Amino acid sequence: MKRFSNSIGAITLTALLLGAGPALSMGGGFGDDPAAKYKEAVEAVEAKKYDDAIKSLEAVLEDDGRNADALNYMGFSYRKLGRYELALNFYTRALKVNPDHKGANEYIGEAYLELNQPEKAKTHLDRLAKLCNSSCEEYDGLKKAWDAWQAKQKRS
Repeated sequence: MKRFSNSIGAITLTALLLGAGPALSMGGGFGDDPAAKYKEAVEAVEAKKYDDAIKSLEAVLEDDGRNADALNYMGFSYRKLGRYELALNFYTRALKVNPDHKGANEYIGEAYLELNQPEKAKTHLDRLAKLCNSSCEEYDGLKKAWDAWQAKQKRS
């Protein structure tokens, strides 16, 4: 066992001398670049592989727990899996870091509509209207969801 431990020590020392110190200090070993993990997470979200996205985003958030984009995508992934309590938690955290985060405002609004809480959704729609003068992709997305929710209520 002692010999194995010395081998690991030699490998670690060699890696440090070769400049791999930052990769090792991030806790996951080689190849845990947060930017690469974030890109991997976005690709997983786009492919609707939300469990994979969550795993990648956990690594990103381990490195920087105040990454509003990663918090927002974590909320999105949990929402798409139907885990609304966790989704709202991550959206709220993203908005604490950056209250003007357009994506988090859009997605939390959509989550509130899905939970039949329109008054909370309207708060975020109004926020987006101010942030982007009613002219941005995030406003348009939440407005579309808002209009669909209202039409559904009229049919019921």
